[in-house]
Amino acid sequence: MQVQEEEEEEVVVVHMALAIFRGCISALVQAVEELYGVMLRVVMVEQEGESYT
Repeated sequence: MQVQEEEEEEVVVVHMALAIFRGCISALVQAVEELYGVMLRVVMVEQEGESYT
């Protein structure tokens, strides 16, 4: 019975690690998307500035 409890604890730890990992990845993806959006806006503004001159 002792072995069963240890295995359950390992499963909980793995699930927690996966949840943290997913959280980190989604935060990273969001940061990259925001950065990409800012870069796109900068490029758009530069192109508009060039077309005015």
